[in-house]
Amino acid sequence: MKILVIFTGGTIQSSVGKEYISLDEKKKYALLNNFNNNSNIDVEFDVECPYSILSENLSGKELTILSKLVESKISLGYDGIIVTHGTDTLQYTASALAYTVDTKNVPVVLVSANYPLENKLSNGNDNFLGAVEFISKHKKGGVFVSYRNSLDGPVEFFYATRIVSHNEASDTVCSIDGISYGEYVKGENSIIKFNDLPKLDGKGAIGLVDFVPSPKILFINSVPGDSFDYDLDKYNAVLIKPYHSGTLNTHSENLVKFCKLAKEKKIPIFIPNVRGGKNYDSTELFDTLSLVVLPLSTIPAIYVKLWIAISLNKDLNTFMLDEIMGEFID
Repeated sequence: MKILVIFTGGTIQSSVGKEYISLDEKKKYALLNNFNNNSNIDVEFDVECPYSILSENLSGKELTILSKLVESKISLGYDGIIVTHGTDTLQYTASALAYTVDTKNVPVVLVSANYPLENKLSNGNDNFLGAVEFISKHKKGGVFVSYRNSLDGPVEFFYATRIVSHNEASDTVCSIDGISYGEYVKGENSIIKFNDLPKLDGKGAIGLVDFVPSPKILFINSVPGDSFDYDLDKYNAVLIKPYHSGTLNTHSENLVKFCKLAKEKKIPIFIPNVRGGKNYDSTELFDTLSLVVLPLSTIPAIYVKLWIAISLNKDLNTFMLDEIMGEFID
């Protein structure tokens, strides 16, 4: 089996210093050394390192570089590609790769760590081992994240465009539908299994994108008492995260004025996660306010999709309502 490992930084390539956790170039190959010293799986690894950053510093530059690199390697005979990454923006990079790279029959798996590898609580080595096992058994394409959420739990595999934002102050990785794509249980009788998932609809990867440095998306997280006093002249689009039930405070005069101003300036406002079926009566004004309602989906996947639409100068309303890579749950 032949696997390409692309190192991009993150905690999995970091060490604890006197004051901070920082990238450590000496740790770049620790992951591979740990695997080779503790596994009997016959794997030949090739290595690329296009950049090294802590993932909170992710920008359009890195997304463009990484997606082009993965695309260039897909057809070179690898059984799979592993991308090491930090946890903070894991979902965003996973979605970007899913949208832009035709993975064919080559699985691409993002691997990260909750602590530096020398910490006994770190899941980094297990996440990497799980990714290798996943690639050995999964003979289909797609972009996934390999992650062990609990100390004694399995390594789970999550589909890129269905991974939700992290809970506050938590590194836990979860899928919006509550289902992982599969799991790997480490031990004397190690097993890997795949779960039945709903069909992943969509048009398929759209091809490489040069991500603009800043898409100028105004992201608003719903909170009580928001004045909505935002300078819309600075933005191309608005993305509002509703409350968990898919609602907004449509009684707010501030929101009503904001929506009217956005309409006048022809700036679309997108609202994900408004489920089908009966909704609360506060959603009745969504059409009146010209809000573009999207099906149940994750904020990272929708944000990256909107970034792509702006980068490609697409009609935003049309592009955002078309499913590309299984990002819509309903």
